[in-house]
Amino acid sequence: MKDGKLNLGPLAKFLPETFRGRCGLLTVVCGAVWLLSLWPAYLLFGRAGIVATSTSALASLASGLLTFYVVSRIERPRMQAFGVLAGTFVRSAGALVAALGMHLGLNLAPDNYVVWLGLFYIITLALETIVLVNGPTSGPSS
Repeated sequence: MKDGKLNLGPLAKFLPETFRGRCGLLTVVCGAVWLLSLWPAYLLFGRAGIVATSTSALASLASGLLTFYVVSRIERPRMQAFGVLAGTFVRSAGALVAALGMHLGLNLAPDNYVVWLGLFYIITLALETIVLVNGPTSGPSS
């Protein structure tokens, strides 16, 4: 870590610097993980697995996009840490709402949706953290 940023080497040049770019990267990664998870979800849980992985992907994507939006609206660099903290709350609330929706609304078994929700939660959280820690601070015009 140097200057509060992770050393990503040559990968750092691929990190988006704008709000739109960050959202695009998160959407592409979420979509790729979702596509890769469809077959295992179907093999393990049938159609219910596909519903669970799709719901988990959408919940994690929505939480990440909202976090990027909150951080992009903060102009002072020191205050962006609070934006990231708010994003943690948004992500946790999104996961809780998704879990309750899958359990109570869709009647899915916990051993089905917890796997997929955990997978998407961890991957999108890691990506979000890397992008926010390494990206430049940018205000609402990004």
